[in-house]
Amino acid sequence: MFSTSVTKMGLKSGLKIYGRDIPITIDRLRINDGVIRVNPDLYPQYSHPAFIPKLPWRPLTDAETEIMTAHIDPSNVSQTIGIVKFPESVIDRLQNIIKWGETEYRNSVTSSQILAHAEYDSARTQIQEYIFQSYAIDRDFDCLGLIRCDIDLPTTTINGIEFLPEKLFAGLHLDSWDYRPFRLRHLARNRICINLGREVRYFLLINRTLQQIFEDLNLVDPNDIYRDYRGVRLSLKFLRALADYPVIRLAVYPGEAYIAPTENFIHDATSIGKTEPDWSITFLGRFLIPN
Repeated sequence: MFSTSVTKMGLKSGLKIYGRDIPITIDRLRINDGVIRVNPDLYPQYSHPAFIPKLPWRPLTDAETEIMTAHIDPSNVSQTIGIVKFPESVIDRLQNIIKWGETEYRNSVTSSQILAHAEYDSARTQIQEYIFQSYAIDRDFDCLGLIRCDIDLPTTTINGIEFLPEKLFAGLHLDSWDYRPFRLRHLARNRICINLGREVRYFLLINRTLQQIFEDLNLVDPNDIYRDYRGVRLSLKFLRALADYPVIRLAVYPGEAYIAPTENFIHDATSIGKTEPDWSITFLGRFLIPN
């Protein structure tokens, strides 16, 4: 594996992480020295080109922690990642169905087997009702799915749309559920992703918004916008040209969720270091971060 970088850039101000009742302490965050391009011979299950975080991770300095954490009103949801806690009474039914599946099918359990459980729909509806009461602007939100990920994956997102029939791993990427043009991507829906597992799960992010990425790459408005109307290729351009820009790893504990504008920044998750499969459920909508 190798990486190429035209400019070494330290952590800059961009997206912030906010927790109203969950302090964003130094033990929750880690930082690295950028990304590496996946070697097709070592990772044939990845699309190519694809990028994964470099190892190792280290704690943030005080200055880096200040850059990453928000201490004020997080109402700008296009530039804020919120961490929230779900009550056990809301998620325990679905967690119990997952435990049933792990007992019934052991290591071979899949998300499809959990979805087929007779009580899955009502357990998911219970979670949706809580989301509507606590975070959603309206009922116009969708469940993107219950996901199970194996351990020791550098990144965990499979592109089941573009790379058929292989369903290859995407590496660090930019979501495009809403098909917004570049200039309106900050208005796209955000998502809420709940950790239903028994271990910490790790959310990966590059803390630059899409507009900031455009500026970091010294692109020209409007010429470069015309070439990439929706901005979908900006993520790979950034990862190639600024491979030394640090990635942040955010710990999301069992029963917690992140709320994030994943159409507006590069991200993924990792299961490296976990000993049990990673379970999460994700909803796409317009979610406010409580303050």
